[in-house]
Amino acid sequence: MPDTLRAVLTAAALTLALSACGGEDPGPADKAGPPTTATPRPASSPPSAPPSAAATDSAGIPLEGVARCEGLNMLYEVVVDDGPAAARGEAGRGKLLALNNTEGPCLLDGFPTLTAEAGTVTLTSTPLGARAEPMVLKAGKEAVAVLRHRAAEAGASPSARPVCTEARTVRVTLAGARTTHPAKVVDSGNRPAALAFCGGSLATDHFRLFMG
Repeated sequence: MPDTLRAVLTAAALTLALSACGGEDPGPADKAGPPTTATPRPASSPPSAPPSAAATDSAGIPLEGVARCEGLNMLYEVVVDDGPAAARGEAGRGKLLALNNTEGPCLLDGFPTLTAEAGTVTLTSTPLGARAEPMVLKAGKEAVAVLRHRAAEAGASPSARPVCTEARTVRVTLAGARTTHPAKVVDSGNRPAALAFCGGSLATDHFRLFMG
């Protein structure tokens, strides 16, 4: 058999053998599937802040929608300290009572201001503290604010003490109000009295619920 014919037959046999085995082995590139694309995850939104609690007073009563107490709808009374120290003009401690004389609640916020008048002498109170707590005063209820008055320096001789003055006219101005209203001045026995001040200063605290 000629060599040329033998080579042709050998090549044909090899081709048939490879076809019977399933063809050539695909390379790594042929085995790989279609390229995959990473799907971006949606950015997570920050957690929403919890709803803020409604503002309340120290007793937990909501402040929203409650109108401020108006001077005309309040009844005021100043109860003076009639103890030995106050009688000597050394110190004074009393309280301001405010009665809600309406049919609904009202809001007391800030420090009340007292103006004590004795002839040509007038003493105006200053706040006793830096921050006042708001409070809702229900109809028919009373609030109380502490009054403090320091008349003389500790250890001052009697001759160095200022002259004491008694004020029987006391007026109240609520925080945020433009009008003043009279306050009755009584002692601890509910007898007519006067607010004595001896050249010192008068300070008023913020209102709290009067427990009687």
